[in-house]
Amino acid sequence: MTGTDNIEPNLSIIVGRCESVTLRIVSTPASVGIITTPECVGVAFQRQLSTAIRTVVRELRRFGKCETPNDVLYILRGGLNFDLHASLSESNYLLPEVSFISSQRVESGAGFSIGENSYSKWNIQDCATLWVGDIVATGITLQTSIAQAIAEYERQAKHCREVIVITIGTGNVINAARSIAANLKSISGDIVENIHVIFLEGMFTLFTGEPQLTSTHLAYTDLIRKRAPRSVELEFETFKQTSALFERCAIYDGGSRSFEPRLYLSNLQRYWSSLLEIGRGMSTRTFMSMVSDADVYQLSFQEWLKAVPWWSCSMPSAQLKELYDFGRSVFDMLTNTSLTAICEQRLAQLEVSACAATLASR
Repeated sequence: MTGTDNIEPNLSIIVGRCESVTLRIVSTPASVGIITTPECVGVAFQRQLSTAIRTVVRELRRFGKCETPNDVLYILRGGLNFDLHASLSESNYLLPEVSFISSQRVESGAGFSIGENSYSKWNIQDCATLWVGDIVATGITLQTSIAQAIAEYERQAKHCREVIVITIGTGNVINAARSIAANLKSISGDIVENIHVIFLEGMFTLFTGEPQLTSTHLAYTDLIRKRAPRSVELEFETFKQTSALFERCAIYDGGSRSFEPRLYLSNLQRYWSSLLEIGRGMSTRTFMSMVSDADVYQLSFQEWLKAVPWWSCSMPSAQLKELYDFGRSVFDMLTNTSLTAICEQRLAQLEVSACAATLASR
C-alpha cells in the first residue's frame, strides 16, 4: 500500500498490563499491508515497515514517549528493518544513540537457544529510553539481547529508564518483557518507569508442531493466527485477501524477506506447492481450523462475541456485526472452495511476483 501513512493508527486496543509491563496492539495501514501481502519484499518491504514505525512513533510522541534521551538497539539482522533511529529523529529532531548486537538462534530441544552473539557495538546514554524493534517468535533473542543491553548500562554506571519494544510477534514477548522488567528493577530501582510492548496488528501464536503440518510449517518459528488477539483492520483486510489466512507465517523471516528476496520468494512458492499436495487429502475447513480462528465465524453472533473478547470489549456493536457478517460470508465461500484450488490460484500470483523480482535484477 502507498499513501496510507496519513491515516491515523488505531491505538485503542490495550491487551493488558502486568506489573510494569504495558501491552498494546496497534494497527496502521502499512503494517496491515505487510502481513496480508507477503510477496512484498526487499526495499519495498523495508519502506512499508518504516512507514508503519514512523506512524507509531509519531503517535507515541503524543504520550511523551520520545522526549527523553533515546537509545536504539538493533538486533542483527532482522531488527535493521525497523528503522527506529530515523523514525525517532524525524519525530522529535533529537538524534538517538544507536547500538548493534548479533544474535543467532540454534535449535535446542523443544525450541531454540542463542548460539552466537559475540558482536556488539554500544552507544548508550544515562536515563535513556531504550527502543528495540524485532520480529519475535520464542522471545529468546529479544530477552537475551536486552539483557545484554541492561548489563552494559550497569557496566557504564548508567540507567535505562524504560524500554519500548515494537514487534510483529507472539505472546512469548510477554514473558520476555516480564524478565526485562525484573532485571531493570533490580538494577535501577524506582528509576525504571515502564516496559511498553507495541504489537503491530496482533499478538500471534507460535506454531509448536501440529503433526499434520510438520511437513509445511516450522515449529517454534512460524507465527499463526490461532487464538491470536489482532486488530479489526487486519481481520477485514485478510478477508479481502483471503490467501493471507493460509500463509505459513504471519510475517515470515524479516532478514530473508529484506536481504534475500529471490530466495525468500522461492521458499514462499515451495510452501504453497507443499500445501497443494496436502490439499489433495485435506479440506479447506480442516486446514483453516488448525492455523487460524476462521472457524469461529460458523458460530452464532452471540457465541462469536464470546470467542473474540479482544474485539467485543472495545468495539461498537454495529462494527462488530459488520465484521461478523463479512467474515461469515467469506468463511462460507472458502469452505466451499477446495484447498487445491486456493493453492493453484496463489501459486499463479507468486509466479508473477517471482518473475518481477528476476526482471528487476537484470
